[in-house]
Amino acid sequence: MATKTQARSNFHRLPDNVRLALRRYFPSAISARSAAYYALPEHLALLRLRSEAENRLLRWNDVADDLRKELGNLAVRVTATTAFSNSYALEVLLHEDAEFPERDRDIFEHLRSPVRTARVCASFLMPYWTITFRRWRKNNRGRLVIEVVPQQGRHSTRVANTAKRVLQKHGWKKIPANLAQTKIPDIDLQSIGQGDVRVADIVFGEQHSS
Repeated sequence: MATKTQARSNFHRLPDNVRLALRRYFPSAISARSAAYYALPEHLALLRLRSEAENRLLRWNDVADDLRKELGNLAVRVTATTAFSNSYALEVLLHEDAEFPERDRDIFEHLRSPVRTARVCASFLMPYWTITFRRWRKNNRGRLVIEVVPQQGRHSTRVANTAKRVLQKHGWKKIPANLAQTKIPDIDLQSIGQGDVRVADIVFGEQHSS
């Protein structure tokens, strides 16, 4: 586990645009868990940026349309942008000739457990995107469980390569893994304590972890 001194050192080695964005929208002087945080000009600027991003969702729909054209018989659905997110997101169902149901828990009526999906997120704080692969299954009580799994299989590779090509066309680049996992000292989030917040947690917000 990295010490606080190591975390500070890692932060100072981040690219300038990343450090400026983190300090602008998540000032370390005031905890994000305190009421005072929500009156900060930085937080109000973040809310405006999220609102503008929601109004520009057509740009993300264009990304989804490009993916649909290239992926053919793999279903793509766009995730709604919320007031707590710093990124756009979409999901790809890694099963041929199948569609996402209206309710996630109904997916097993059409496909056997487990079901595999890819989740693509593209930040509107910084020009980075990322992808995670998920396995959906029913537990012993019949409840839906979603787990992050390694990239494997023909469809996973195809989606990852296609996403890289499409996202680059629309102005995003893949966030390096070491940058995404770098911990940031003196910053906390509502759901993550101080010392455990990673660059990816901020760049992609709740879309990355939901």
